[in-house]
Amino acid sequence: MNASPKNKTLHILAMLATLTFTGQTSVSQEQTEPVPLVTEGDAATNTKNTISTESNENISIGALGEIDVESIGLLDEQSGGFGTNMWEGSERGQIEDLLSSLPTHVRSPAAHELIKTLLLSTATAPTKDNESSSLLRTRLSVLADLGEFESFLELLATVPESARTGEIKRLTANVFLLMGDTKKACELTLSQVREADSLYWQKALFVCQLTNGETSAAALSLNLLREQLSESDAAFIELGGVSLSEVNNMTAKLAPSALNLTLLLGTDVRIPDHWLSEAGPAIQRAIAESETLPLTTRLVASENAASMGALDAVEVGQLYRRIVFTREELGDAIAVAQDKGGSWGRALLHQASRQQQTPGERVSFWLASWGNSLLTGNAMLAALVNTESLRTLPVSDQIAYAAPQIIRALMTIGDSEALQGWLNFLGESAEMDTEFERKLASLMPVIVISKIDDGHSWHPQMVERWWEASMGNANILEHTKQADRLFMVLDALGHSVGRKGWNLLLSGSNLVSATVPSVGIRYSMQDAARSKQIGRTVLFALLAMGEGGPAEASPLALGSVLRSLRHVGLDHYARALALEAVIENGM
Repeated sequence: MNASPKNKTLHILAMLATLTFTGQTSVSQEQTEPVPLVTEGDAATNTKNTISTESNENISIGALGEIDVESIGLLDEQSGGFGTNMWEGSERGQIEDLLSSLPTHVRSPAAHELIKTLLLSTATAPTKDNESSSLLRTRLSVLADLGEFESFLELLATVPESARTGEIKRLTANVFLLMGDTKKACELTLSQVREADSLYWQKALFVCQLTNGETSAAALSLNLLREQLSESDAAFIELGGVSLSEVNNMTAKLAPSALNLTLLLGTDVRIPDHWLSEAGPAIQRAIAESETLPLTTRLVASENAASMGALDAVEVGQLYRRIVFTREELGDAIAVAQDKGGSWGRALLHQASRQQQTPGERVSFWLASWGNSLLTGNAMLAALVNTESLRTLPVSDQIAYAAPQIIRALMTIGDSEALQGWLNFLGESAEMDTEFERKLASLMPVIVISKIDDGHSWHPQMVERWWEASMGNANILEHTKQADRLFMVLDALGHSVGRKGWNLLLSGSNLVSATVPSVGIRYSMQDAARSKQIGRTVLFALLAMGEGGPAEASPLALGSVLRSLRHVGLDHYARALALEAVIENGM
């Protein structure tokens, strides 16, 4: 009996696999790399947090000698986890659906951290039935989408080999590829292509053959793939042809994926613009860390990845300092940055600020960078990238005009000591100068939200003072929109706004348009919070904010989220989200 065409193809591919991977060579995207500037701090190591598993020796939950892999985690309550009873009272099917629907592209480091903690918490999994999907696989999948590669591998290390399904191994191969570790990815591919009847592994085999310099074998694999892949894989086939110099240019729209990125890095094809504007944190981080790509491309991706919580601000700063600027550009940095804009402009301002000695000059660059970042929703990132410069600014009359922006940045950084110095200065100056009194009044609500300074008690009259102090020449409708968000956040965090404060909002429109979560999500979130179901509360809170995160969530949605999180004891996360919501909106 003759073998079917499909089995024959698999047999040929398996034979090809045994003939390849005899050596490992890297595929690089040719480009002229600028000579990096040598500045202090450039030697800093990757500070992306990873979680040690040394204290997680007892990760088994269930019967003695039996490991419940779905309940395994890296964080217990003592190390910041949400507790083993996190899913108590939850329906299995609903949890599966909610985890699969989590918004991983959200531009919010606080939301990113909330998702990460949920996924890594050691917690007894809800009872499953014959139709249940794997919570472990779903958790690993979301970690990979978040760009939490180290956490993915640490959690995977606690899982017995027997529990690592084909889907989990596929996720693992993608993580290795996105980390640039093609050797491990291809070792895993070689073992799986012989065992698994999967087009993914056949595509991965082609990528590995090409990466390994086995062009003849790769060409044969691509021809076999052409016979099997559907129309949805047309872009992959075309990119494969470009990689083998069979096709000159890409015409199809290429989806962001680990396999496609690995192929791209071996060609002269530039990273597609829609990847930099639309791809999630995993792809953005992988682009940012790809040494063979142009620095300007990596710079855009690094800001995107950091704004989504997948990359440390230290690494963004390191890339900022590797861009080479002319003496003329550095000499007129503010004007040039305003003209060029974007990440390149912020890198220029960052470098120019580091080269200045006087506080006045440094502050002028900081104010330009802060203003630029407010327009692009990267204000908090701007503060974190410029931490060293901000912390060393002396409290001085000479730069007092920049005190509000400096204080907002110090709240973002979390430097309570430096912040207290500036608050004391403003407080003393406010006694003699009404302008300083106005500056302090405009900051008090945000200071209370951050809770970084416990020396100031709250009073409802503070919102009235904020209203007057921050009005300036602002349009009354726009000012009311800001107040809507600020007052709702304060109220949700337990700080009374008072009748007079709420009455101020009557200056706005009687009816407003806003994107709000469905009634089902809001009701379910509040029900979960009342029932003290931490896991469900967090899931619904994340869905209620959506991909826009706290900065773009409507005041009503944001208020509901903050109240729900606080009700289950997650006050720290509520305040982190609240601070993002007000800082990124210019308050």
